[in-house]
Amino acid sequence: MDRKQRGFTLIELMIVVAIIGILAAIALPQYNSYTTRGKLTEMILAGNICRDAISEIVQSTKDATLPPASGWGCEVTAVTTPAAPASKFVNTIDTSNAGVITLTTTADSALPTDALVKAITFTPYTDGALTVALTNAGVGAKIMGWKCAPAAVGGMPSQYLPGTCK
Repeated sequence: MDRKQRGFTLIELMIVVAIIGILAAIALPQYNSYTTRGKLTEMILAGNICRDAISEIVQSTKDATLPPASGWGCEVTAVTTPAAPASKFVNTIDTSNAGVITLTTTADSALPTDALVKAITFTPYTDGALTVALTNAGVGAKIMGWKCAPAAVGGMPSQYLPGTCK
């Protein structure tokens, strides 16, 4: 019984290394986008707190108009807290007189450079189809839903938006 030593040829090993290299080249950018979306989920959570406050005020108001911009009680701005961002990845939370919430990221080094100091917005809508945005008219207003999207100016790149904002 003659046993011959057998193994992989150099070509077979090179093919395996090439396949692993191709998979890594595809997977790493996707993994980076995935981890960034996970970090930016903090923005959704911070926005939800403000959404609840605005919805409650709109539903319960007896006034002819709603609060002014930055007057909803859930804002975190550089004016009120210059050295304290809302959280590690959320720098500011601002609102308009129509209840639109704008959240801006911090300049934290854990975020990619194209996601630094970028913004997303939550817009309240008064119809089920989410086509009629809330106005500053208070009495009788009812929020039927919210839309999350990149801000018009300085908006978050779409690859980093959490699933609820796409």
